[in-house]
Amino acid sequence: HVGQVEQRFGQADRIGVGHRQPLPARGGLVREVADARRERDGQVTVVGRANVKLAGREEEGLESAVERFLGKGTEAVDKTAKQVLEGSLRGIVAAVSPEEANVGRLEIAGQVAARAREDLGPLGIVLDFFQIQSITDDQGYLEAIEDIDETNLDDLVGIDRQKKVLEKNTRQFLKGYPANNALLWGSRGTGKSSVVRALLNKYADSGLRIVQVDKHDLDHLPDIFAQIGKLPYRYILLCDDLSFDADDPGYKILKSVLDGSVYASPKNVLIYVTSNRRHLLPEFHTDNLGAKMVHNEIHHGEAVEEKISLSDRFGLWLSFYVFKQDLYLEIVQKTIVRLCFENQVEPQWNDEMARAAIKWSHEKSKRCGRTALQFARHWLGQHMLDNED
Repeated sequence: HVGQVEQRFGQADRIGVGHRQPLPARGGLVREVADARRERDGQVTVVGRANVKLAGREEEGLESAVERFLGKGTEAVDKTAKQVLEGSLRGIVAAVSPEEANVGRLEIAGQVAARAREDLGPLGIVLDFFQIQSITDDQGYLEAIEDIDETNLDDLVGIDRQKKVLEKNTRQFLKGYPANNALLWGSRGTGKSSVVRALLNKYADSGLRIVQVDKHDLDHLPDIFAQIGKLPYRYILLCDDLSFDADDPGYKILKSVLDGSVYASPKNVLIYVTSNRRHLLPEFHTDNLGAKMVHNEIHHGEAVEEKISLSDRFGLWLSFYVFKQDLYLEIVQKTIVRLCFENQVEPQWNDEMARAAIKWSHEKSKRCGRTALQFARHWLGQHMLDNED
């Protein structure tokens, strides 16, 4: 029998850990294995996967396997393997914080597998492999990303004004000078997120760090601020591709943070938000029904004022638009040259490639940096494959 165990493994008493800091860790391949009850921090969930089988003719434990599992279903093997892995996890994972476990995930998985093999062998079960997919707890933590996009500011063409303004604002922030939270809004694929990542690549050595927070995690902003507020870095809190519905709870929390009230961000935190919506909220025709003309001036109704009130709290508004055809083709050409250099291929550019790039943009219904990059990858991949054949 070869079985695959992928489920929750039991509970374990956890030794209390010290002060928790955001540590390097990579979002993992996986998800699911043990509940560990901690004295101070609540519950830990480990998600993992194991392949097990019964001992074969040439392996030790064959007699035990026959004695224990002959005539029984595969569920009995899985249950026994689960119990042993659970015990191994209790002794190892429950002694460290989720952050520490994620940092040393491969090493910990090896320790768990080694201990489990010692206990499974006499039972006639062979553990082929064990893999930890993720380790989480109900308190939440910051999970660092080791591999990030290597985009440089010089790679981003057609948004020179936006780059200049945002970079200058970021440099002010890094030096401890007054700086503004920024809203980067506009058409999709025009470089809003890329310019923020490029700033990280340029200024990481100067102490810049980015914490990316999804919309559904905005209610944890006070906890995030408590973790990073005293650390010796300057953090950009990035909310990428953000938009709200009218009843989203994160809307009011972000509004409060930007307003500097109860949930004010620490001095070493700046907030950059990217969105396809100028005011982050959907806009309806009926919103304008409450507008009035007073002394030849338009006074918006309450619905519009409420929607504007969030975006108005950003000190910087940077707009991003789709490119004209000439600029789009320039970006395609520069992107192809860069990718050719990275892949040690002689760069090319001609009228046929330009026509193909234009056709590609028509099929995508958009001329933007993302479309240019996608075409460049498509063309170079086919070119390299054709040369290989």
